[in-house]
Amino acid sequence: DGVLPIPGVPANWNRRHHGRRDGVLCDQARLHFDATNRDGGREWGPEATGAIVVTHRGDVEFEAMAHNAAASGATGLVIVDSDELDEEDGEDWEMTADEHAPPPPIPALLVPAKHRDRLCEIAAASGGLACLRRHLCSTGRLSKRE
Repeated sequence: DGVLPIPGVPANWNRRHHGRRDGVLCDQARLHFDATNRDGGREWGPEATGAIVVTHRGDVEFEAMAHNAAASGATGLVIVDSDELDEEDGEDWEMTADEHAPPPPIPALLVPAKHRDRLCEIAAASGGLACLRRHLCSTGRLSKRE
């Protein structure tokens, strides 16, 4: 509360977390960023347990990042894009998982690069809290965005 929302492109496996009427995909938790694992290519240490992990988009597949975060005990994943996302462009695609493998058990969002410094600073300080939620339209219906 008191912080403006950051728009993000949803992962297609987030659908399994849509049961709550308030739109929350992941309850409020501490943000965690580890510069030594900035691309999410391996599991995080115990500091990630119960946290929403922040990582940078790179060569690691979204699904692999989410599985690594879940294996570390994280409750959610925020991936900061390497390029700026145009909010209109984000409506046309989403992060996908291999349909022949179990989807990651935690929700994930891809956010624009312009939020990188702010998110990483807050997460590295281990004091910032966030939650992942679907955007609720003024009609009370869920929009395509999460």
